[in-house]
Amino acid sequence: THFLLKETGYTANGYYGLVASCLLEAGILPADDPRTDLLVDMLRRKGGLVLGVCQFFDMIDHAYTYGYWNICFERDEIERVILGLYGSMAHGMTHDTYSAVECTQIRTGANYWTLPHTYSNTKQVRLLRNMLVLERDKDLLLAWAAPRPWLAGGKRLAVKEAPTRFGPVSYVIEPETGGSTIGVHLQPPTRNAPDHIRLRLRHPNKRDIAAVDADPKVPLTFEGDTITLPKLGSPVDLTVRY
Repeated sequence: THFLLKETGYTANGYYGLVASCLLEAGILPADDPRTDLLVDMLRRKGGLVLGVCQFFDMIDHAYTYGYWNICFERDEIERVILGLYGSMAHGMTHDTYSAVECTQIRTGANYWTLPHTYSNTKQVRLLRNMLVLERDKDLLLAWAAPRPWLAGGKRLAVKEAPTRFGPVSYVIEPETGGSTIGVHLQPPTRNAPDHIRLRLRHPNKRDIAAVDADPKVPLTFEGDTITLPKLGSPVDLTVRY
């Protein structure tokens, strides 16, 4: 409202910025709506964000950034999503008990007023969940916003029986040392199979996929860093080459 805007000197550093992000979370405005552009631009250019999370005067208030992160997902601005996760972990929770707070003083790190703040913890968990497992209409997106270093050679990224609207899904991504091959084991949801499973493999060196072998053979296509599997109803192992 105009009152909230005046309160912060016509910036997004205050309740105006928090409410703007909540409006984005409600989904009233599509990601490509010009009015969404106005809100996102206000957050980014008028002091509404610091380290990818909402700024509330001289504090970080990361929980209320969730709607902004959703818009970044919709616009495929993945680096901004990842910055939000790490900004939240670095400045939005205690470093010994991993308990989130509503507000953290930017300069001092003091955060005891609302400890623990379960709403904030919930938003962090939802953000991480969406980065690894995300429903979009009738499709299921996997590892869509996984940070590239998580797919470095010799590492292992695993999701076990994650609940989705289609049923539980599990997958393991195991990049080989050297980065030329990534192995994937995927157990798709079977209760109500999604139209497509889209698996994104964000290679640490930003390389595109060159070939994919499936065992057993299943219909699939790939483009760039993404593999698309239509109506997958049983487990499959993929060997992805670069």
